Amino acid sequence: MAFNDFNGSMELESFQFPGYTDVRIIVAPVRPHIFIERRYAVWGVYQGIYAMAERNSFVEAFFYLKWEGVFVGIVSYSAPQATLTVGRSDTENLLTARSETAPTLNSTTGLTDVRGGSDASNTSNDDRLKLYYSFGNTHLSIAEAIITVIGALSHAAEFDILQQITPFTSYQDDFDAKIQFVFHHGRPRTTPPFLTYRWISKALEQIPREMFRLRRFDEVTVLMKVDGVSVGEAFLTKGVLVSAASGPTISKDRVQY
Repeated sequence: MAFNDFNGSMELESFQFPGYTDVRIIVAPVRPHIFIERRYAVWGVYQGIYAMAERNSFVEAFFYLKWEGVFVGIVSYSAPQATLTVGRSDTENLLTARSETAPTLNSTTGLTDVRGGSDASNTSNDDRLKLYYSFGNTHLSIAEAIITVIGALSHAAEFDILQQITPFTSYQDDFDAKIQFVFHHGRPRTTPPFLTYRWISKALEQIPREMFRLRRFDEVTVLMKVDGVSVGEAFLTKGVLVSAASGPTISKDRVQY
């Protein structure tokens, strides 16, 4: 779903994370040969992982997405060899929402881009984006880290990838972790490169990958450089917020000012 139109539609599609091929995510419409709106797919992937984390049950799961009383799609988390039957309904794993909890519609965006990788130092690399990590001593659970990152990714997915960000803090109601994105030195750049939602989405893909690579789930400060220029910082913390001037605070799918 990377860098596609948030307001557009998609057919059945499956995703796997490089290096973790024992899990496959499938997003599908409710019936064959029709489409699912991408905003529902983004929301469903996020809410499915959130639901599993709340239950502390990370097993094969199928979630049926219901929007304002209408079934709109299916999200499954399964082994690669599993198949998905489109057209079922299951009230046990039903994710529902009303319009007031819908993701805000803006313009084009994406979930994540799985290009890039990590080197042997404390950086992770993209074609243009490089991240520098400084870990703290406060431990996060894997669920706290991953759910917090995915919640922020769900928010970033609402915006045009070329739009300069509004600094924000994202957290999830049942978890004690928060992630902030701010401009370097607290000021937006006036000349390129800019801190856009493209780089936010890429950073949010890379941060948990680096944690898994290092087997380290602690508070972390991440310096973001684009084309060698420092453009922003991310703070994944537990409890206390890092910056008072961090913009709106996002809880689940809501933006609070």
